[in-house]
Amino acid sequence: MLDTAEWAAPSLISFKPKPNFEPIKLIALIQKDGRHRLHGEDKVEIERPVPLLADSIRMMREFFYALA
Repeated sequence: MLDTAEWAAPSLISFKPKPNFEPIKLIALIQKDGRHRLHGEDKVEIERPVPLLADSIRMMREFFYALA
């Protein structure tokens, strides 16, 4: 699930129980970039305002690319 509504300040990404990436990559990304925070066991919050849908899509692509 992905919530990147224009009015939602942080974007929230929910992962399935066994995601298709190495969890250590997510931990490294969170430690490297202060805009990413764990939000429970299966969610990541990204605090980056995205006024346009195209910016939101680009932000999500960059996030998932970093986990690949």
